Amino acid sequence: LAVSQHRSVHSAIIGNTEISQSSTNDTFTSVNPATNEPVGEVVNCGKVEAEAAVAAALHCFRTFKNSVVAERGRLLTAWADAMQGNAEVIAELVTREMGKPKHEAFWEVLFATSFLYHYAGQVNTATPGCVINKGQPHWRPITVRQPVGVVATITPWNFPVALVTRKVGAAIAAGCSVINSPSEDTPLTSLYLAKLGIDVGFPPGLFNVVASSRDQKQPIGELLCGSTDVSALSF
Repeated sequence: LAVSQHRSVHSAIIGNTEISQSSTNDTFTSVNPATNEPVGEVVNCGKVEAEAAVAAALHCFRTFKNSVVAERGRLLTAWADAMQGNAEVIAELVTREMGKPKHEAFWEVLFATSFLYHYAGQVNTATPGCVINKGQPHWRPITVRQPVGVVATITPWNFPVALVTRKVGAAIAAGCSVINSPSEDTPLTSLYLAKLGIDVGFPPGLFNVVASSRDQKQPIGELLCGSTDVSALSF
């Protein structure tokens, strides 16, 4: 999977569907900080697209929460393998979008996949519940870990691969679906990771990316923080 140098506008990813036009009827530009040259034009998402992402994630969660841990581990491992297989492409994109030296960007890809491999291993070995102290002799209280629901993630520009996998990977391992609002400086990296997820078999709505310019961050953030359909937020 290569990053097109000739594509005019990069779409949002909502429910495994590429959204080529948003409610803002606008795009924004990812700019190379070293040269000030454009890296790519991106669909500028707004509150409407954030609402659609929440709906897609919620629909996915209703099924994915019942997925077996082996399937979650398989998806995470396949995603990590795909990233490593495209490490040069991702590193080049990171360098162009946020200015990190190429060797450091390549290292970040490997660092990012280490989180996914870790979660894939943990999800198959973690204890599903534990016995706690009982108040009465005939009581048998237990705790059962269950996925919390739709998880919203807001990620910065400085580690655009690793901070996505660290947050998104943990949520998927737990059985949750995810929405990512990446920095306006590094939207193409998140979108590329989402496309790799689709390629390895992510169900529709498992990982949604709503990229936006800075002026749309507040309405998107307010929607993600205030929606009763979003159960957790990682910033």
